[in-house]
Amino acid sequence: MKSPIPSARVSRPLTACSLAALLALFAPDGGARAEGEGPEAVITGTVTYLQHVALPPDAIVMVALQEISLADGRVKVIAEQKFPTAGKQVPIPFNLAYQVADIDPARTYVLRATISSDGRLRFASNMSNRILTHGTGTKLDIVLQQIGGGVGPARPEPRQSQPPAAQPHW
Repeated sequence: MKSPIPSARVSRPLTACSLAALLALFAPDGGARAEGEGPEAVITGTVTYLQHVALPPDAIVMVALQEISLADGRVKVIAEQKFPTAGKQVPIPFNLAYQVADIDPARTYVLRATISSDGRLRFASNMSNRILTHGTGTKLDIVLQQIGGGVGPARPEPRQSQPPAAQPHW
């Protein structure tokens, strides 16, 4: 005969958050963590641009979470991710993980993104894409601007030296 008292056995595994909370409660240092440790969260979105040009197959996307509220105007990189497009075209989705403990709700954070190819910057964000604090969320679609036309070599090819054309004298 079964007992009417439910079993005290836990029927599902502890989640990562539950486990982290338990470890923090029983940690010898009272749960204090160094910067960069602890639970992670994720910012999601896409990187795109408006120009009708295809990305080269070797294109690399970089997305960075930066704090911009420092008094001396410096930028602090909180998290960064680089990944190849592997031939994919825009919009390109991203998932940027960051440490929750590194975020101060009173400060301002932005997402910056670039696309480079063949060692050259092709596209970059030029707007302040605020994220995480002050009523913003954790999802952002970033529109990049083309850098310097984005096609051809970084500098104009040197012209071949040619003798001056004969000019008529009037």
